[in-house]
Amino acid sequence: MKFRYTRTIALSAALIGVITVASVLVSGVLLADQPVPFPGNEAGARAAANEGLASRVDARAEANGLTLQIVGFVADETQTMVSYVLKGREAEGNTAFGAEPPVLIDAEGNAYECIRASADASDHRKGTWVFPGITPAAGTVSLAVGGFQLGIAQQGKPVAVTDVPGTWKVAFEWNGKKAPEGPKVDVPSAAQPFGNGSIRIDGIVQEATGTVVRGTLIGFSPNTIQSMSCPASNLQIAAGGVEWIACRMGFGDGLRSFEVTYPLVKGKVELSFLMQFGDESTLPTVQSEQVASRGATASFDIDLPAR
Repeated sequence: MKFRYTRTIALSAALIGVITVASVLVSGVLLADQPVPFPGNEAGARAAANEGLASRVDARAEANGLTLQIVGFVADETQTMVSYVLKGREAEGNTAFGAEPPVLIDAEGNAYECIRASADASDHRKGTWVFPGITPAAGTVSLAVGGFQLGIAQQGKPVAVTDVPGTWKVAFEWNGKKAPEGPKVDVPSAAQPFGNGSIRIDGIVQEATGTVVRGTLIGFSPNTIQSMSCPASNLQIAAGGVEWIACRMGFGDGLRSFEVTYPLVKGKVELSFLMQFGDESTLPTVQSEQVASRGATASFDIDLPAR
């Protein structure tokens, strides 16, 4: 289940990417010989945990009969991932999520809003929150949630939602050491034609939590770019493809940047993109370049070195 504050630049078009084919120490109770759990869709976090790059945490806060327990933490240059368990008031719902995006505060007081979240398929009270890369400063890191919503999940959607007001703030110590950065990746310098414009790969990072692809859309109007998003419901994966973990677009200079994160991949790959538009009746206007770009594809051959 993806939480509703998973960030996209909304309406209903999709840029879809397919890839074919020093531990972080946190105070708390550390359980040896067991990977730190990261429930939900975060395969990259689980891979980092299997390599010993994540740490188990036992920090909790309680309010209004709900206990929020932070159980895992991993940070690299791109992402910071926090896994949690919510306990209490089970009779009011088997699914629970923050009423507002959780906020992570680093040791220097910088605040980072959650950019995506997902829950375990069989237990929706266990999940993982993902934040941007935080400042690598040793000290106290805290996570605050302003209210929860409980509900009974039916067909993947919560019903009979109960609002539980309050503030949950959980703090733990971190030594400020991120997972080591991966090797440099050589990317094609030329942009590829892409519908009514073009697409360019600006950089690829082999982070502990995944392969992160960053690029730019060129030649599209702001209206068209802002109508693009990467909702999972529009994802189409070719045979042998690797499904992306997260995607955001329509940010940066001229709102032209995009970023797609995959589980960590290595070797020679074909990175391909498909542009598709969903129900055009949901768009405020249908631009001619949107029509011209429907079904456009572009691909890049890239060699991804192992970490």
